[in-house]
This record gives sequence, structure tokens and C-alpha cells, in this order.
Amino acid sequence: LRDIDHAGIQSWVTWLATSPDARNRPKRDSDGKVIETGLSPARVHHAYQVVDQVLRFAMRSKLIASNPANDVD
Repeated sequence: LRDIDHAGIQSWVTWLATSPDARNRPKRDSDGKVIETGLSPARVHHAYQVVDQVLRFAMRSKLIASNPANDVD
């Protein structure tokens, strides 16, 4: 938990939203051509929410002093 910081979470969220490597299967257009894109905004938001909830629990349990996921764009 001590190794998780705000910059790392922000970088991870950006990677999820923009990197094709974040996807299990490539997204394709109607012609079957691969679209170089990250996850959908809803998937990125859900992944972020799960991490934020885990870190909130860690904060309530006094395992960390503050939540590094606060104010991530």
C-alpha cells in the first residue's frame, strides 16, 4: 500500500483510457480493422471506483494516512 501514490494511479487511469494494451480483445470497426483505443469511459470509471473503495477501506483501517486516489482525473 505504501508504494501506491497519486501519480501512479493517475498514470494507470490514463493508460486504461488510452492504451490498446489495456483491452483483452482489440476493438474493431465495421470493416474488421483494429481501432487503437483503450477501455470505454464506463470501464475505466468502474476500475477506478474499485481501487478508490479499496484505498478508502485501507484509510479507515488506518493502514494508510490518506487516499492517493483522491482527485484523479
